[in-house]
Amino acid sequence: MSKNKRLFVKNALVLTVTAFILRAAGMVFRVWLSDTIGAEGMGLYSLVISVYLLASCFATSGLSTAVTRLVSDELVCGSASSVKRIVKKSFFLTALISVVMTAIFFFFAEPIAVYWIKDIRTADAIRILSFSLPFMGISSCIRGYFMARKKPSAPSAANIFEQTIRMICAVLLLSNLYDGDLKSACFCVLCADTVAEICSCTYVYIAYLLDRRKIKATSDSVHQSGMKQLVSVSAPIIAGRYLQTALHTAESMLVPQTLCMYKGTRSEAVSVFGMLKGMAMPVIFFPTSFLNSMSTLLIAEVSGAAAAGDKDKIRRNVNKAIHITLYSSFAATGVFFCCADEISSILYKSNEVGSMIRFLALLIPFMYLENVIDGILRGLNEQGSVFLYSAIDSVIRIVLILTVVPSFGLIGFFAIMAVSNTFTSTMNLRKLLMRADVKFDFVKYIFKPFICTAVAVFAAVNITGTTIFLCCVKLLVCIGVYLAMSAVTNAISFADLR
Repeated sequence: MSKNKRLFVKNALVLTVTAFILRAAGMVFRVWLSDTIGAEGMGLYSLVISVYLLASCFATSGLSTAVTRLVSDELVCGSASSVKRIVKKSFFLTALISVVMTAIFFFFAEPIAVYWIKDIRTADAIRILSFSLPFMGISSCIRGYFMARKKPSAPSAANIFEQTIRMICAVLLLSNLYDGDLKSACFCVLCADTVAEICSCTYVYIAYLLDRRKIKATSDSVHQSGMKQLVSVSAPIIAGRYLQTALHTAESMLVPQTLCMYKGTRSEAVSVFGMLKGMAMPVIFFPTSFLNSMSTLLIAEVSGAAAAGDKDKIRRNVNKAIHITLYSSFAATGVFFCCADEISSILYKSNEVGSMIRFLALLIPFMYLENVIDGILRGLNEQGSVFLYSAIDSVIRIVLILTVVPSFGLIGFFAIMAVSNTFTSTMNLRKLLMRADVKFDFVKYIFKPFICTAVAVFAAVNITGTTIFLCCVKLLVCIGVYLAMSAVTNAISFADLR
């Protein structure tokens, strides 16, 4: 194994282990949180987080990916001073934007809560959360730097530190201040988020100061990579993420409203939204630890290969990424489809969440593939295409939510998700195949994993027993049959697994 490949595998393992720890801790935290504040509380929390994602989008401004790309290029053909200049300019730009956004969300918290979220109980949570934005922006830039340096250990440690602080603060605040009022619940949880962001930023900034001393110039010339280059690379990402996040936030606000129009009260609609966004979706995305790590690393890998003109390396990376993503996602589909009821019962003691997990399992190949392809396309400087497809998809989703959900309720929203995920993943995949000059092997990527999944589900779905025991047996049978069928059909080779 070459030195570069060993480094990639090492970094992938660091990111994977970190992501697994964070997701496991996050799942435990969400289970505890749902037991503490209930489905309606999780719904309110999810609505505030939707607004928070919009605010954080403005704060980070897509600069993490831009920093990764520019620093990767400078490490190949630039100078140490150029790298430091890029990071310094990114700090200035994100600080400028995030301070403005902090002021807006702090002083207009009540109008946002009343007219946007349509729940005044979230105002204090929005106000306290606004203080985290500058720290989140700076952290994002530094994480982009470390990805370019192929040193994910520092941001990984910062993420674990952040999650630990978040959980400790949330438990302490809810234990002492929560009195059954969901207003205080939202405030306590999001206050914990703010403290965690500040601590994480402090940690990762210290790590950056220590690491930047180790940068060695790779050429005698001093490149003038600065604000102009930073803005030119990040502008499409910024525009895309602004619009995408704004549309997704609007979508999140509309779902409870349209569900309420279909049937039930506002409280019931928020509870259903909380079960979907706050309980079912985190379970579905739990296995993506490795895939997200691979996607993050591939931005730097593909960007470096593109800068060096190495088309063969780009082609190899794209082929492997698509194959491994689809192979893994079909396995996850089988597991969640078989074990949805048991997982829901063990974690949340809710049959409704189990039904949501089972449906979402069918969309996993599209959702997982879209996540990975998004990162690769950004590494190939195709932010404009990602932005275009995402914008079209979001507009279609909002129109369908307004017209379909009031008549068909949650079933209508699930149908919208199916159409949306199929559209975006297909369009992004088509663009990637054209850009990387890769042919899509339908039999290898789709047909064989699908057959393996179908046989695995058939073998495991009718197993009966006690809840925890049943879930473990189903899980083992499903994975075991899937791997056995993979060997029989040659769905994946030993070289691919290695």
